[in-house]
Amino acid sequence: MPLTARMMRASEVLFHPSVWHMVSTFMDHNNRLKLLRRHNRGKKLMSFAGRMVHAVLFEVFALLSNALLLPLISHVDVQKSLILGVFFSLAAMLWNLVFNMTFDWFLVTIRKNAHKSVFVRMVHALLFEGTFVALTLPVLAWALSLTLWDAMKLEAALIAFIFIYTFFFNIVFDWLRVKLADQNAL
Repeated sequence: MPLTARMMRASEVLFHPSVWHMVSTFMDHNNRLKLLRRHNRGKKLMSFAGRMVHAVLFEVFALLSNALLLPLISHVDVQKSLILGVFFSLAAMLWNLVFNMTFDWFLVTIRKNAHKSVFVRMVHALLFEGTFVALTLPVLAWALSLTLWDAMKLEAALIAFIFIYTFFFNIVFDWLRVKLADQNAL
């Protein structure tokens, strides 16, 4: 199956109506995310332990998702893709922790506003993925014996998926965090 057909098949899963129904339940009639308004109610940043939970959950679900996606868009065997996936997940976990702590510090210290609007979340996802790709693309090309250009093409498909995944994972994670905090307050 050609790469474009495999990418179309993967996009059918991503853009399935049930996925968008889940997302729409978080939206109000003004297309503003209610949970984002409540996210920083106390203006308290997530603790180091909270960041560790966030990073581990993010990577576990990303690894599972990529394990399902990679065979659809490439001819990399499953064993090699899982080994690379674990390596890149560990690298991404470390980068996730460092990047998110730095990003939150910037919001509170420099920007003086910890509120994460949809625009701020989009900038966050772009910066995170862009810096991570710059750090890992040469490793991917070397590990799969690809040219940088071929590795970039493979990475482009994964980047599109991870960009969307990052955006929605953080929304769901923050929503669950607020729900759990509300339950603990009772």
